[in-house]
Amino acid sequence: MMNEKPDKQRNNSDNNRSRLLLLLKYLQKNTDDKHVASVADITEMLENRGINGNRNTIRDDVKALNDAGYEILANVGPSNSKLYHYGARPFDEPELKLLIDAVSSSQFIGVKQSQDLIDKICELTSKYEAEKLVARVYTSERIKTENSKLLYVVDMINEAIDSGKKIRFQYMEYNADKELVCTNNGEWYENSPYAMLWNDDRYYLLGYSEKHNKVVTFRIDRMCVPQIMDEACTPMPEGFSVPEYANKSFKMFDGELQQVVLDCPNHLMKKIVDKFGEDFEVERISEDRFQAKVSANVSKTFFGWVCTYAGEIKLVGPEDVCKAYRKHLRKALK
Repeated sequence: MMNEKPDKQRNNSDNNRSRLLLLLKYLQKNTDDKHVASVADITEMLENRGINGNRNTIRDDVKALNDAGYEILANVGPSNSKLYHYGARPFDEPELKLLIDAVSSSQFIGVKQSQDLIDKICELTSKYEAEKLVARVYTSERIKTENSKLLYVVDMINEAIDSGKKIRFQYMEYNADKELVCTNNGEWYENSPYAMLWNDDRYYLLGYSEKHNKVVTFRIDRMCVPQIMDEACTPMPEGFSVPEYANKSFKMFDGELQQVVLDCPNHLMKKIVDKFGEDFEVERISEDRFQAKVSANVSKTFFGWVCTYAGEIKLVGPEDVCKAYRKHLRKALK
């Protein structure tokens, strides 16, 4: 008999906590600025879960949630009844739409992983808004990676960066039979990871290679799950800037960084700025053309980028780069 009162108090306390959490989850999922819940709706939800609720307990629970930092709004409905809905959320609908579209369109994220992420993003809003967000998502029709272990690769790289440790991994490429196989007969690469960078819908590891004695990049969707080594990372080279490297090197890597001069029509200035940023010299050479002096890693990839403009962008200097470009073009012809 002596324990009856404490047990009853404990049961009441547990009941109150359960009711409070159920109310919060119910309002988050089932209400928004256009959809409200009445006291009768909430009471029915609680009773279906074996918990008693009434107008007064709901009012007190809403106050407790507001005091805890959640925004639960109350409006007056017919016959002065209260109508409740969940207010401010961490993300607005346009922001969630941007996140879902980015996940859906990314080649880097597989179909199943994309759907799992989209489902989680939808949990950040009401079921009504979620239905609108996914109404025009076509994930399964996009080109997607086949690397199902991608998130594990990213997780291991993050852990290595945080702990300052080197990693070792095998790298994969497609062979002539369109089979994904390990490169160099399964060679293990060792790398001091500095950062992961997203560029042109690809995710890259940026780190220092002891074998090549320089900073290199690897596509993360081509990596097998890396192993974290006991050895500490090689310190980042003095004066090395990750943003500067990314701005100058991506899509132009594996070549010597040089100043090159590009002769361009005025309407392609936006393309030059998109590619090289705004930090380059420019000179007007006619009413409809300009020359830009930019920093680029001169390589086949760079030459290929110039070629995409079908002669509108002309490489005019320096002479050794022009000579290499002409050689590159001749090789492209049979």
